[in-house]
Amino acid sequence: MVNRKILITGAGGFTGWHACQYFLNNGYHVVGLVRKKRFNKDLPNYEERECDLTDEFSVYDAIKAVKPDYILHTAGKNDVKESWEKPAEYVTVNVLATVHLLEAVRKVKNNGKILVIGSALEFDPSGLPNQPYGLTKTFQSLVAKSWETLFHLPIMIAKPTNLIGPGPSNGFCSLIAEKIALAEKDCLAEPVLIDDLTQERDFLDVRDAVRAYELILLKGKIGEVYPIGTGCYRTLMNVIDSYQSLTTVPVPVHIKANKHDLGIDKGKGRMDLTNIRALGWHPGYPFLSSLSDILTYYRNKG
Repeated sequence: MVNRKILITGAGGFTGWHACQYFLNNGYHVVGLVRKKRFNKDLPNYEERECDLTDEFSVYDAIKAVKPDYILHTAGKNDVKESWEKPAEYVTVNVLATVHLLEAVRKVKNNGKILVIGSALEFDPSGLPNQPYGLTKTFQSLVAKSWETLFHLPIMIAKPTNLIGPGPSNGFCSLIAEKIALAEKDCLAEPVLIDDLTQERDFLDVRDAVRAYELILLKGKIGEVYPIGTGCYRTLMNVIDSYQSLTTVPVPVHIKANKHDLGIDKGKGRMDLTNIRALGWHPGYPFLSSLSDILTYYRNKG
């Protein structure tokens, strides 16, 4: 496995960073694509390349130079709230960048398997979207499916639910943990605004998700879609109660209606996990353990 090379887009992001660590620990040669290089020199079995995925020539040069055995496409923008303010930017980063990546693979004639990371917030294309982020991820998956069908590229799609875990993230669990860590240090911490404590979400540890991505790359069926989640749905109130068990300060939250329905999973349309479970995958991180790791990250930050 040492000679297997995997290219990971968005290597500087939350999922990408965890993916790089995981695949390095499992003997792969990892090439991380980033907008701006973080390391002055390459680390053992890891090399970092600057690449703007919205620039087709930059992407082509990267694929031609690396010629990876596997591609894990984690790059993209994923802030539902921000997507309301910058929808065009989300289309560019989530959709056009994916087109550039797949076109580069097609032109270079690279035969490595490709896993495109979609989202559980995608909508049925026959219906109407309820937020811009989900719209762009739906377009992204349609592009991936189309390039697999039309150009016979070895593409698969993973659709993870809400990812949590240690590291920089704009997800709900990370926002709460960061506020708690500040409050524990007697720093002024503005509360996290929540529109509905009864919202239900399936929270999946990013480290479990990355393990699923490897399984899909190694054993998945070309053209298949793999929803990934725990199958356990928790309300936001459950999350707050769980955090409260990990700290002695009141969890800083405030309930306030947002002007947009952010399109968060409210408990309907449960994910069908048949495909990923057929590969032998099951989540390994208990929810409270994930929250504890997130809180530890923010307690130690800075």
